[in-house]
Amino acid sequence: MKKKESNRHWDGHGKIMIDRRAVKEYLSLIGERELPLNLFEVTDMEDSFPIERVNRVLNQKITSTDNFE
Repeated sequence: MKKKESNRHWDGHGKIMIDRRAVKEYLSLIGERELPLNLFEVTDMEDSFPIERVNRVLNQKITSTDNFE
């Protein structure tokens, strides 16, 4: 998310989707009181965590050839 809504990719178009939980912090970062609703769409985004992949990485057997310095 960029601080200036107009500072987007030259080919960017459409509304910027922002998670409802991030609105307050985003507004404090850009120094505004409210979102311009013509530029933003406030949405409820689902949290998605790669639990299986994280478990695989955390449970890997470490061998003596691994270099973790």
